[in-house]
Amino acid sequence: MQDMLVKYVKNNKLRSELEYVFKHSLFLCNYYQSYPEKLESALTHLGKIRDKNEILKSLNINDFISMSKQEFDNYLRHSKMTEYLIITYNDLILKKPIEEITFHLSSFASAVLEIAYQYAYNKLSEIHGMPTDTEGNVVPFTIIGLGKLGGYELNFSSDIDIIYVYGSEKGKTSGEKPISNHEFFVKLGKEIFHHLSDRNEIGIVYRVDLRLRPDGEKGELALPLRSYEVYYEAYGQNWERMMLLKANPVAGDLELGNRFLEMVKPFVFRRSLDTKLINDLLDVKGKIQRRIDLKGRNEKNVKLGFGGIREIEFIIQALQILNYPKNQNIVERNSLKAIEKLASNNILSESDAKFLSEAYRFLRKLEHMAQVENEFQTHTVPENSKNFDLYLERCGFKTKEEFEKKYLEITTKVNKLFNSILQEAKTDETAILFDEELTEKDIALYLKSKNIANPEKCTKIIKNIITGSKYRKRQASELKIIKAIFKLLIPEISKFDNPDEILSYFEKLLLRKSSIYLIYDLILEYPQLIQKLITIFSLSKHLSEIIVNNPNTIEFLYDPMSPNIEMIKIYESLKEIISKPNIDEELEYELLRIKQKELLFNIGYLYLNKSINIVQTMYSLTNIARAFTLLAFENNFKKLISKYGYPITTDKKNSDYLILGLGKLGSFEISFGSDLDLIVLYEDNGYTDSKTNKITNQEFFSKLVQKVIHYLSTITYNGYLYKVDLRLRPSGSSGTLVTTLSSFDEYHKKSSMTWEKQALLRADVINNTSSLAEPFFKIKEKILFNSPITQDEIKEIYEMRFRIEKEKGSPITKNDFKSGYGGLIDIEFVAQALQLKYAHTSELLKGTNTHYILHFLKDLNILSSRNFYALHNSYLFLRNIENLTRVYNNLSTSKLPSDSTLLYKIATFFGYNKENFEKILSDFQSTRKTVRGAFNRIFEQLLSC
Repeated sequence: MQDMLVKYVKNNKLRSELEYVFKHSLFLCNYYQSYPEKLESALTHLGKIRDKNEILKSLNINDFISMSKQEFDNYLRHSKMTEYLIITYNDLILKKPIEEITFHLSSFASAVLEIAYQYAYNKLSEIHGMPTDTEGNVVPFTIIGLGKLGGYELNFSSDIDIIYVYGSEKGKTSGEKPISNHEFFVKLGKEIFHHLSDRNEIGIVYRVDLRLRPDGEKGELALPLRSYEVYYEAYGQNWERMMLLKANPVAGDLELGNRFLEMVKPFVFRRSLDTKLINDLLDVKGKIQRRIDLKGRNEKNVKLGFGGIREIEFIIQALQILNYPKNQNIVERNSLKAIEKLASNNILSESDAKFLSEAYRFLRKLEHMAQVENEFQTHTVPENSKNFDLYLERCGFKTKEEFEKKYLEITTKVNKLFNSILQEAKTDETAILFDEELTEKDIALYLKSKNIANPEKCTKIIKNIITGSKYRKRQASELKIIKAIFKLLIPEISKFDNPDEILSYFEKLLLRKSSIYLIYDLILEYPQLIQKLITIFSLSKHLSEIIVNNPNTIEFLYDPMSPNIEMIKIYESLKEIISKPNIDEELEYELLRIKQKELLFNIGYLYLNKSINIVQTMYSLTNIARAFTLLAFENNFKKLISKYGYPITTDKKNSDYLILGLGKLGSFEISFGSDLDLIVLYEDNGYTDSKTNKITNQEFFSKLVQKVIHYLSTITYNGYLYKVDLRLRPSGSSGTLVTTLSSFDEYHKKSSMTWEKQALLRADVINNTSSLAEPFFKIKEKILFNSPITQDEIKEIYEMRFRIEKEKGSPITKNDFKSGYGGLIDIEFVAQALQLKYAHTSELLKGTNTHYILHFLKDLNILSSRNFYALHNSYLFLRNIENLTRVYNNLSTSKLPSDSTLLYKIATFFGYNKENFEKILSDFQSTRKTVRGAFNRIFEQLLSC
């Protein structure tokens, strides 16, 4: 650096001054060490405060208009470093007033925007011609500066906030490759952005922020004047009103820019005060106050912190808006000039105006001096920097104590004045989440302060909820509702360990416009709804997905259906749904799947809230499954009749059929996600009575079964109803899909094995109006209950249990609560063995439900109290685990979850302490041992008889 200065700077005093500048401004030092020859062009302008016109003269259009893109971009970046050396010299050496420094910085930014516009416009016009309206007039374009650029108050490292406005979108360009005016100006806007923002080996010119345009990042990059007018009239928000106070045409067609200012004036300034305007200002003030609370007093953020620049700006802008109806001469973009106007019009006292000007200059100086070192975009006093002594030096302080005293004095008084403006600021803390100026890091800090876990993940989700779909900006009415929801939601999620999961479901739900209004309407009627939604979203993936995919199910949270609806009533409601006119098969499938999800959700919600116990839950789920099964058969039976005619027996009667539910479907033990075990029997062989499309009865009922399987298990947009399992039919998978009742009887007389008798114990008729129901029950009675099973058959059941355990439930560490050691099959096999042994002695033992059979075995003194409680309590425990595993995570599994999060949810349901939830693992193992102990005792007794 010394050699460079000796070479290019002959004046010793100037050389010393530049050494001081480079000592304090490392980004300038690094640049001029790389490009020392550029120093000369800056030396001629040292000491000057240059306006836009002066800078444009030195950036002559003839110098750059013919450059290549790379040459032009380099030209801009070198020009910036030249101007920044001049400005930094004026600031650090000549101690120019802060308003002159910000004016110079803003003038350069405006000049750069102007030449970038001219260069890009020229290049695009060469390709597409000039944009013209329908009468052939050239359509103007302007760049509106906002924020600090609009007020000519830029920092050393400010973003530049701009929007693009053009005259009319009607018309097209006049060249050989014409495009619409809109396309032209969007391309132009993109080119300007890239010329300034793209980084190369020299650096960037400016970070350009275009997000303040209508609809933000989702909105069009450039819009005609009329579109801005419509937007602000219909959708303008209070923060946009404050933003537009500083709007200033900085490049392009200034006449169009002034038309823009006149157009937005009615939105920014009201001719009379009203409650809405006051509330809007209160909202903005509240937002600033929440930022201050978030930043705290320990971090000296001179922009957003306690007593910072943002508070001064609010005082100025609020006073302008509030007093505009009485005095329209107070409008001013620049903060210091605005203070002068407010004072001269007796809106601010002379002393307050003097103080605010002093405070503004003080804080802006601190901000500049923090940024001039490395051109970082920071607004925080660098107290922890190793170069803090240099910072104090360039700010004009000799000691840290001197600085601290001055800083506290200024900020305390600013904050006092800020609080005196509109003193009824709202106190909704969660409104801070909607603050556009806070970073994700700031929001995460706020969430962390509220003891919300995973704050970074939660922040991203919250931002997504507020932003909405990438294809459509949130409307003001939607944001108002989301604010109301967050006010209830955010304080509650701190009570849960998985707030990010909870918020992710709210995100999916609130992405739908219709869902937002539905939830809001329900909350107004039933505020506790949010708490119930949070609970579901925290616990059950399965139920949460049902809500997200079918928001109407939310109504069941405050008005649940009775769980005791009989199967036939559910069936009738399903028939009513699909009997409406203009419903084709595709729509029928979707409507039924939606209805099933509603019914399952209702039962799941009641179960998780312990409004119904596990036995009631399984009973209700079974009735739902039976209703859908009956509907599937009867619906498809009618369709087959219309195609093939009615199946006729050999003695010329209509052939009836029987739907048998087996397994859980037959025993009223359906759990969430269960398959349906079915057998279909028909009355007799024969043919259908169609004259043109006759088929055998076996073909007819086989087609019926196939259609039912398709009806229930086809996956659509709303999922599927049930998977169907027919492997329990005679001869299993190798047998025919359907068989006659007499063949079924014959098969069991001659060929059925013991395990098939066990399966038949749980068989029940679904279509109980069938004429075959009574004959079936007589056959079942004859096969199972006329006499007790033999010792060999008991031994077969015992040995079968261990084969299943070996094949499906081993090793014990698999924690299989169904097939494994001491699992549900132990309990079921005990009940079934005792039924087959003793049911001939009592009608009570001829039922299908394991839970009730255990009770009846105890009542009949067949089970001892010790064995009953061992099996009964374990049965309820294991059935709960089965259903909780499935309802929480929609997993069709028979293994105790190893995932600690899911295990914790299950443990919580059982009432385990949060700190000791893993005790459920030892209790699970203890339950298995208890079950196996009872199993061994009972079979030892049975086998010894």
